[in-house]
Amino acid sequence: MMVCVMYVNNIEIYDNVYGGYGIGRLDNGKVVFVPFGVKGDIANIKIKEEKKSFSYGELIELVKPSHHRVDGFCKYIGVCGGCSYGFLDDDFEIEVKRRIVENSFRNISDFKIDEYVHSNKRDYRVRCRMRLKWGGLFYKKFNSNELVSIDECPILKPSILNKLKDVAGSYSDTDCDISIIENEKGEELIFLDSDIDITDSKYNIKSKRCQKGLKSIEFNINKHTIPAGYRSFFQTNRYLFESFQRKVVEQLKGYETVLEFYCGSGFFTIPLSKEVRKIVAIDQNDEALRLLKQQATGRAEVLNTDLKKDIINIKGRFDAVLVNPDRDGLSKGVLKVIMDKKPEIIVYVSCNPQTMSRDIKNFMNRYKMCQFTVVDQFYKTYHIESIAVLTER
Repeated sequence: MMVCVMYVNNIEIYDNVYGGYGIGRLDNGKVVFVPFGVKGDIANIKIKEEKKSFSYGELIELVKPSHHRVDGFCKYIGVCGGCSYGFLDDDFEIEVKRRIVENSFRNISDFKIDEYVHSNKRDYRVRCRMRLKWGGLFYKKFNSNELVSIDECPILKPSILNKLKDVAGSYSDTDCDISIIENEKGEELIFLDSDIDITDSKYNIKSKRCQKGLKSIEFNINKHTIPAGYRSFFQTNRYLFESFQRKVVEQLKGYETVLEFYCGSGFFTIPLSKEVRKIVAIDQNDEALRLLKQQATGRAEVLNTDLKKDIINIKGRFDAVLVNPDRDGLSKGVLKVIMDKKPEIIVYVSCNPQTMSRDIKNFMNRYKMCQFTVVDQFYKTYHIESIAVLTER
């Protein structure tokens, strides 16, 4: 069968959208999504995939670059799938992200962003996941399982990449995923998704077979000790930890009882447990909850529940609810519990404005949005962290 490859010349990229795409329009009116395109670019592209109402393209050649386009952020930009906004100048990146959030909430009347908090410091990431393959380190290409070999990453703490390179060299016959988190003291936890023997390592490291060194590490954030484990979720941007935590906790001060879903190892739970009379914190990550129980005050009750299923038997009334789901948003079970409990306030934290908006629409008959803050933890990527505060009408 002959495959017809279609090329389109001199297409204008007229906007940037969520997911890391620039968008243009073909002669037939169909929208085409072009990774790494920047609003104002004139480009030659190749159509990679045809859908009924839109297409996906690949940028082949820049005929005329946008005045919003910058070069030099990283030598892997356009190949590695990580920093899909790496070609955007800083001011335009903020403009794009503001517009994406506003567009996601266009069906909620009188929506506005009250505050936009960001940091343009590069080496912000305290954790990452890569592929370790035959002594090298790899990220995935944009929207692909194909791998790209890397030896630098400007958004990672340099010490993290140095440790990963060292581990890769020590396990040069290994092919597996590798993840790392490092605190401000330089203590690290490294997980190798393999059953190899790592007992001779000089690092705190764990495989499916064995573990060497520390079982967990701690972060000091606003004078609170927040634990992190090998496989538990933790926030990303070390330059925004304090302001991010503080903005959420301050919204819930003064409320006596808080119900928290997707609590992780306690980034918000631990400071809140010192401010409220009672907090019930729920997640389904065994390691994270074990660490949380060790650090939270006696005011915190920690429950291990499958949040993807219907949630029952959460007894009592709660003044406030805090949720911080992954990018898929709230499960139906969590939505139902919140609606049944009828709290006075809901604080919704999310890294995906689209699922966040979808969920919040379910609450708008009873609640109004009184505050919306973007805490842009993900410099040069398309991810956008936000805090929405809903109070009863």
